[in-house]
Amino acid sequence: MKRILRRRIAILTVAGLLTLLAGGAYWTYLDHVHDRIERKAIENGEASAEQLAYSMAEHTSATIRQIDYVLRRLTRQFMSDPGNFSDDVRIAADSFPVLGKVQLTVIGADGRIIYSTVPDWAPIIVDDSEHFKYLSTHDSDELFIGHPIIGRFSKTWYLPFARRMERDGQFAGLIVLSISPQYISQIMRGLDLGPDDSAGLVLLSDGAYLARNNAIESLLGKHVKASRPYLQPGAPETGVFVDESTHDHISRIYAWRRLAGLPLVTFVGLSESAILAPVQETRGSSLVRNAIMLAILVPSTWAAIFFGLHAVAARRQLFESEALYRSLFERNVSIKMIIDPTNGRIVAANPSACAFYGYDHDRLVGMSIAEINQLAQNDVMHNMDLARNGQQEHFLFDHRTASGEIRNVEVYSGTIMQNNQELLYSIIHDVTDKTTLKKRLEESETRYRMLFRTIPEGLIVVDKNGAITDWNTAALSILGVDEKGLKERSAPLSHPTGEPLQKDQYPSMRAIESDKTGGLYFMETAGGKKTWIYANSRRLPPMGENGDISAVVVFSDMSHVISLEESALISHSVFDVVTQALLVTTPDFRTIQINPAFYDLTGYTPQDVLERKLWDLDPPLFASRVNAVIIESLQTRRRWSGEVIVRRKNGTTFRGLLNVIAVYSPDDRLLRYVGLFSDITEQRKQEKERWRQANFDALTDLPNRTLLNDRARQALAQTERKNHVVGILFIDLDKFKPVNDTHGHAVGDILLREVATRMKSCIRAGDTVSRVGGDEFVILLPIVENSVMPRVIADRILTAMNRPFHLPGHDVSINISASIGVACSFDRDHVDAFLKRADDAMYLVKKSGGNGIGIATIDGSYIVAEEATRA
Repeated sequence: MKRILRRRIAILTVAGLLTLLAGGAYWTYLDHVHDRIERKAIENGEASAEQLAYSMAEHTSATIRQIDYVLRRLTRQFMSDPGNFSDDVRIAADSFPVLGKVQLTVIGADGRIIYSTVPDWAPIIVDDSEHFKYLSTHDSDELFIGHPIIGRFSKTWYLPFARRMERDGQFAGLIVLSISPQYISQIMRGLDLGPDDSAGLVLLSDGAYLARNNAIESLLGKHVKASRPYLQPGAPETGVFVDESTHDHISRIYAWRRLAGLPLVTFVGLSESAILAPVQETRGSSLVRNAIMLAILVPSTWAAIFFGLHAVAARRQLFESEALYRSLFERNVSIKMIIDPTNGRIVAANPSACAFYGYDHDRLVGMSIAEINQLAQNDVMHNMDLARNGQQEHFLFDHRTASGEIRNVEVYSGTIMQNNQELLYSIIHDVTDKTTLKKRLEESETRYRMLFRTIPEGLIVVDKNGAITDWNTAALSILGVDEKGLKERSAPLSHPTGEPLQKDQYPSMRAIESDKTGGLYFMETAGGKKTWIYANSRRLPPMGENGDISAVVVFSDMSHVISLEESALISHSVFDVVTQALLVTTPDFRTIQINPAFYDLTGYTPQDVLERKLWDLDPPLFASRVNAVIIESLQTRRRWSGEVIVRRKNGTTFRGLLNVIAVYSPDDRLLRYVGLFSDITEQRKQEKERWRQANFDALTDLPNRTLLNDRARQALAQTERKNHVVGILFIDLDKFKPVNDTHGHAVGDILLREVATRMKSCIRAGDTVSRVGGDEFVILLPIVENSVMPRVIADRILTAMNRPFHLPGHDVSINISASIGVACSFDRDHVDAFLKRADDAMYLVKKSGGNGIGIATIDGSYIVAEEATRA
């Protein structure tokens, strides 16, 4: 009995030991299973991080390309038309959200700020800035992206994007567009990352932070670890790694992607603990359950051990499925499904997908995607092949829900691996409302186009540069041109006076200049037939992303109106539309009709004017001598046109453009006189100011190079007819730069004005002193009476420049001198060659120490004349 008992005890002991050994093996196996689940979760995390890094890189690249486009455009506009640069800057600034806090700065070649959108900016020297140092020494046409800086005036952080400006192949400065780091950081916050996740944009050169999804203000001026893989030489464009964060010491799964063609790299870091949290939770509960199970299995038999191992295998599969399910679906509000591309079966779907399609989870999982997608089965399988092979990742489909409703969806699909099986991971967005809105907009556009094409008046649309961008058939018919002729403005328009209209005065060119314009014109065919048209334009509100303005011009064929007799000659509809003042008189000049604009411009009501002659008004509308000229022209030429001084009823005056025509019947009876006039006071002021700005130097009020070249061409043209010589003095001030460096540019500007005054005192009436550069001046002598005269004037200039300058308002005496080059014209001389000879003679003096006169001889050589007294 004792032996049996001992045998049983031995058997139980052996069984227990074997069970313990099996339990140890089971624990080792279970730990291995959990490790595999963790690795799978890490792999999924890496895939998610790579997808997010790619999305962020594409979005950031698009944003920077927009910034570079704006910079290129502003660079061209500043170099070609600096006077209107503020308008161009305002349009560029409107392209960015308020969060962007766009700041634009123009820096001259000397490193001084010459323009900025920052309030209260000052023309300080910023040649120590990173972007200026680089672009002033590198002949580069690439966008420069610098380290974050604190604005000198705004005192806030900015990211500088800069482009080099050149004039005649030489460095002319740079334009810097500064963007708030928050602008790009806002893009990253749209990734919907977790609280411990991170995303950032850094410089590839040293890892300096440019943007981050959170805490960017505290990281500006700091760098990521120098050991980051993407900062190493020869690093690939994209990759993943696991490491602890540089600043908040959180372990993350990182994915990076370099931005093509840019010195930047984006990264996304997903919290490793957050990704592994579902796995760890499952692992912990599993360990508790299996500890209890192992305690029960100690006295169990080999069969229990066998069944236990079988349960472990089943539980392993459960763990893998559960961890994958939670990490990819349960915590995401986006509609997501996993599909087997070999047969279209839906393998997994998150709660958002079930809610959207209206199926419970058990029904949706196992369905074929072809039951939802409205394409044919073959087309569905073809699209899955495209996604599976990486040929296409974005699709637009019509999906049917459980209720039978058809929804427009946008699908992003890519491959993932699960249990060594390749599956499609699809993210679905409901774009039904967006598609419906787009369709309505298209229908509205179609209705607009039908109206635009069928309206009997001619319509054309012009952009902000005056280019014709759209038109209707009536416009071609009325103007008698084809599409090419319309764009080239080949229709020969003329004023009612018969004077041909210049292309820059065509209604379609002037439409952008003012909010509302109108005018009467005619076209004359080869057979002498006239077609009268009235053009009325109106500027349209700013439209588009950049807020560009445009205008619409309406053409009406007025030929039938002009040809009507007497009271039908000018219809009330035309009178109401025309913005110029219109009046109609009898052959003896008694006024019988005026339009509302006549009252608006003159203050005279119909009661004041009707049945009266204009010169009988108190006060008269025009001066008596003007009335006499108009009457004489109407009697001899049947028309008159010109500028007049118009006196209003209240006694004030304005400058007007008046057109008067005599209207005759088919049998040549004089029926009426029709007058049209408008207020051109402001127009003339603007023209005069534009001319002055284009031809005179703003600092010295001397003619600039443009006006100099024009006068030089005229003088050279006279030499061929009058057989005389033209002289040029090219003057460059000596020791002027030290004045700017020592006393500042304000003193330098006063000195330049004093220099201009002295030079003008040294020349004759009819000579021209011009400023062509910073401290360069040119004197044009249109008539040189003898060979000594240019030298005499040059001696005067040299003597005047050597006298000390006592500047008004400054207790300082400044001594400078000048290097002067003298040249006289040859037969059939050209302005550029003429100026170059004088310039070369001046540089010969410069090389000899300055303060002298160089002469370009007739044989093409250069000599330095006897030097004047040295300063």
